[in-house]
Amino acid sequence: MVPNGPENRAVAEILQSMAAEAGFDLKLRIIEFATSIKQGRGRRFQLYLFGWSGRVDPDGNSFIIHGLQGAAQTSAGYCEQGRSNAWHMEARAKSDPAERKKIYEKITAKFPARRQHALPLPSAGLIAYSDRLDGYMPMPDGLVRVVGLKLNK
Repeated sequence: MVPNGPENRAVAEILQSMAAEAGFDLKLRIIEFATSIKQGRGRRFQLYLFGWSGRVDPDGNSFIIHGLQGAAQTSAGYCEQGRSNAWHMEARAKSDPAERKKIYEKITAKFPARRQHALPLPSAGLIAYSDRLDGYMPMPDGLVRVVGLKLNK
C-alpha cells in the first residue's frame, strides 16, 4: 500500500524492482494519503510505505508510532503500553537534550528486533515562495515554520 505521489511511487517501484530480483512479486496498491492512514490504522495491508516527516526531534515520530494506542501511525499493530510508553512520557517532560537522548536510546533498543517499520529515506521537499516573503529560513527537518514570516507589498 503506497500513498499516491510521485516520490512515493518512485520509491515503491524501486522496492518492487529490488523484490523482483530476490524472487518476490510485489504488487503496488497506490491510494490517496488520507485513505492510506485509515487503512493503515485498520491494518488493511501487507506492506505499507509511508514517509518520514524529517523531524529532528524523535518525539514527533516515535510517540505516534510506538507510544500511544490509537495514534495516527500505530498501523503496525504494535503499541507498547508498558515501559516504552512511560519512557515516551518521561522524554516529553525533559528539556535537556542529553537526558532526552538517553531515554530515546532505551526506547530505540526495544524496537530493532521487531522490525515493524522500515523508513527508507526522508523526503526532499521543494519549497517555492514569493520574493516578497521576508524571514523564511530553511530548516534541517524540511518543515516550514511560519513564525516570523512577513509578506511585503
